[in-house]
Amino acid sequence: MKHQPSTVKPELTVHLGLHGRSVVVRIGGELDLATAATLDDAVGQAVSLVEPPNVIIDLGDLTFCDSTGLDAFIRAARSVEALGGRMILTDVPPVCTKILRITGLDRFFTIRAGTAEALDELP
Repeated sequence: MKHQPSTVKPELTVHLGLHGRSVVVRIGGELDLATAATLDDAVGQAVSLVEPPNVIIDLGDLTFCDSTGLDAFIRAARSVEALGGRMILTDVPPVCTKILRITGLDRFFTIRAGTAEALDELP
């Protein structure tokens, strides 16, 4: 039997939900070079829904994040803040917590345990 190379591409799932004056962007799967543009697009949609844009990125279903994914989070935060809003990361999985801590980005981002906590904090 001849072995066929895998043609399965990494996938990032994205769901947007409007909660008052905040948008929750729930992502799942792998955030890397192949999928970072999907997050960029979702954040672009999120910031157009409310003014100022308060965006919560829920990472509860994220299984992988590389440096390109971290860069996507930085771009998201900058675009939200440039419009006078706030961005909060929630439900950060251990794999991401470690990389955020190692890079020092845990001090750059606002991180909360859960989405409900973040929604309570935002106007």
